[in-house]
Amino acid sequence: ALDDTTGWRALETNLYGIGSFIQASGERYFEIIDGKDCSVDSELLKGIEYCCVTHVNRHVRAAGINVLEQLIHACTASYQDADANGGEENRGAMDMLLLPDSQLRQCILQVLKTALGDNWSQVRMAGSVLCRVFFMAMLGYAKKFPDKMDDREVWLTSAYPILLPRMCLNRFYLAQGVKLYSHETWKILFDQNKDCAGSGLESVAMNAAAICRYYVKMCDADNHVVREAACQAVAELATKIGRSEEYSEYLSPFVVTLLQVSFLEKRRHNLSIQMISC
Repeated sequence: ALDDTTGWRALETNLYGIGSFIQASGERYFEIIDGKDCSVDSELLKGIEYCCVTHVNRHVRAAGINVLEQLIHACTASYQDADANGGEENRGAMDMLLLPDSQLRQCILQVLKTALGDNWSQVRMAGSVLCRVFFMAMLGYAKKFPDKMDDREVWLTSAYPILLPRMCLNRFYLAQGVKLYSHETWKILFDQNKDCAGSGLESVAMNAAAICRYYVKMCDADNHVVREAACQAVAELATKIGRSEEYSEYLSPFVVTLLQVSFLEKRRHNLSIQMISC
C-alpha cells in the first residue's frame, strides 16, 4: 500500500529543483533562459499553473507556488542596482509583474485565486506567502521609481478584486499560521504603505462587490472551517464598513444578500445541533 504522495515525489522534487535554480541565478535567470529578453517560457508557466491549480496532490501544489515565488524574487533582483546604472536599466523584468497582459502576472493571479482558498492549510499558507511577496515586489518598485505611482491603478489596485476578498477571509481562517500571517500581510500592505497601497477601509469599500460575492460563495462552502471564517468576515464587514459614515454607501447594495446568507448559515448550524442531539 502506497501513501498518497508517493506517485508525485519526482514532480515535487523537480519543482523544488527549478525553484532552487531560479533562486541561485537571481536576476541572471532571464539572461540564462532567453538571452537579453526578459520573459519566462510559456510552457513552463502553463506547467506551473497546472501544478498549482489543478494537480490533486497538495505537496505538488505547494512546490509549484514556490517556483512562482522565486520568479518574483528574480524580477525584484533585476532592479536592485538600477540607480547605479542610470536608473532606467534592468527595469524590464519587473514589467512582467506590472503589466496586465504579462503571462507571468496572469499566472500568479490565477494561482493566488485558487491557492488562497485551498482546503489544505499547507497550500493556503504557501499562497499567502506568494501573495505578500507579489505585493511587496510591486510596492518596493514603486518606492524606488515614484513616477510609476501614476499607473498604480494598472499594476496594483487592479489586483485587489481578486486578492482582497481572499486576504480578508484568511484573517479569520482556523489555522493559526495562515491567520496570523494574513493579519501581518494586511498591516504591512495598508498600515505601513498607505501612500502606495491606500487605506485598508477605502480599499475594501471600493471592492465591496467582489468581496461580498466571495463571502457569499464561501458561506456555502463544503468546508465548515471556511464557512465559519466567512461568517466572521461578514460580521467584520458590517461592523467596520457598515458603520462608517464615509464608506457605508458602498456596502448598502449588498446588505440583503449578506443577511440572507447569514440566515441560511444560522439555520444550517441549528439543524446540525439538532441532528447531534438526536
